[in-house]
Amino acid sequence: MLISHSHNFIFVHVYKTGGSSVKGLLHEVCDRAAERQFNVHVSAEKIRAALPELWQQYFTFACVRNPWDFCVSLYHWLCEQQVHDMAQFVRELGSFREFI
Repeated sequence: MLISHSHNFIFVHVYKTGGSSVKGLLHEVCDRAAERQFNVHVSAEKIRAALPELWQQYFTFACVRNPWDFCVSLYHWLCEQQVHDMAQFVRELGSFREFI
């Protein structure tokens, strides 16, 4: 999640949708202290509940992705992970077809 008080926006970072690229471009204008209040991938619902006034006043946005691209990206990412809870399970499946 990113918050910019100078530009009046909240970016909701949905995992595996290019959010790291957006964060890389916008982090210069964002409030680091506000970001530390929340997990990187905090849900819009939790942000809205914690910051209702800002949610109403600021432009809020997120990036989404074609569901097929999302699954392909998630599968390959999980195959590369060593410590993620699902990594071993996905590797044991043996193929993307089984993952789907």
